[in-house]
Amino acid sequence: MGVGYASPDVKFRVTIPVGANFLVNLKNDKSFIDVGIGATWSQTAVVKSSFSTIDDESHIVSLVPSIGYRHQAKWGLMWRIGFAPIINKYRFIPLPELSLGMRF
Repeated sequence: MGVGYASPDVKFRVTIPVGANFLVNLKNDKSFIDVGIGATWSQTAVVKSSFSTIDDESHIVSLVPSIGYRHQAKWGLMWRIGFAPIINKYRFIPLPELSLGMRF
């Protein structure tokens, strides 16, 4: 869960993403299939910058499913590659994912 900011124009626009992921262990706690589902609420003006056919709604909810491969090294380094499209009533936007970080 989080709060985001987007500015297709000069005004302040809010996004609120919520999601959950599940890790399927492939072998010895280092390799995983990462499957998730999420939704993002955003003010319509955030979407308006990318899509020209928008009505006068004040907000929109987008579905964001995801699937990827995650690898975790012994010393805490984690990397992930995946696919997470954004789906709403206006468009389907295919987006690749790439993550690098540390696990706790």
